[in-house]
Amino acid sequence: MHFTKRELLGAFLMLIIIALAFGTWFEFFSAIVTPGVSDIWLSALWFILLMLFFFFGAVVWNRVILKMTGTILMFLPGIWFSYSWEYVMAVLIAAGLTFWSEENIARELKARVHFNFFKSVRTGKFLFILGWSLSFAGGYYVFLKDMPWEELAPRFQVSEELTGTVFRAVGAINTNFAALAEEDVTVDKFLLDIERVQGEASLPVAITAQKQMEQELFLRSGREQIETLFGQPVTGDEKMSAVFSSALQRKISSLFSGSDVTRRFSFQAVPLFLATLVFFTLLPLFSLVSFLCVAAAYLIFRFALLVGWLAIDIIDAKQEKLVE
Repeated sequence: MHFTKRELLGAFLMLIIIALAFGTWFEFFSAIVTPGVSDIWLSALWFILLMLFFFFGAVVWNRVILKMTGTILMFLPGIWFSYSWEYVMAVLIAAGLTFWSEENIARELKARVHFNFFKSVRTGKFLFILGWSLSFAGGYYVFLKDMPWEELAPRFQVSEELTGTVFRAVGAINTNFAALAEEDVTVDKFLLDIERVQGEASLPVAITAQKQMEQELFLRSGREQIETLFGQPVTGDEKMSAVFSSALQRKISSLFSGSDVTRRFSFQAVPLFLATLVFFTLLPLFSLVSFLCVAAAYLIFRFALLVGWLAIDIIDAKQEKLVE
């Protein structure tokens, strides 16, 4: 049986796809063992390479059997690492979207009068990203669904970096909070800044000792208010970002703990919430990175044309049109 260069290249791409798919799923299921949604980014890097070669393969694969095999090889390692009916359903939907993506790209390649790599790949790009975001989120949900709250709680960890981002966002509206994004802002420094702003409109105090006494009383009163507001003792030397993140962490933990949690909140909604968060995080991220992946896939495509693995031919085509 004679195979064309395009078919041989497509078969070689299968080996690359299965290797990258195995690395993607291995890193993904290894990463989610560690608490924290951000720990899946290493598997995302593997997936970016997989996405790059998929876009190239979707243009190269010219037979349905090659497209189906490529789709199966991408998702088969995921089922091998984790098997459950919820995850199998998510993978089947994701595989269907991926195959649909390949068919859209192939249909666009045949329909276009002039060959255009970017416009052809664009027709199937979103379906591919949608399917894989769903499969990642499904795998994360299956991992979390039977986990006790004691192990789920760390996955709501609120870092000081996130707190700083919140302060910067609020600072755009209220400038008093903008300084809280700085790492060296302590409780006492924050209170003194408030006192300085309030004292700009008042007359200066002539006696230094009296000013120091009023300042100490102001700091003591401010610390007491912060202790009441955040529910933890403060001495004045703590960073405001650390105090805020610690208080927010306790509020989240208390939301899902206690004897009345089952009446207020379905516990199964916690893994679903985290999985949904993963889905809506990966979807725009992969959509943004996909532009670079398509560009890189195009460079590989041009190289394949240059070395003679692929070729573009011009053929006569018949077109139906209404008579003038």
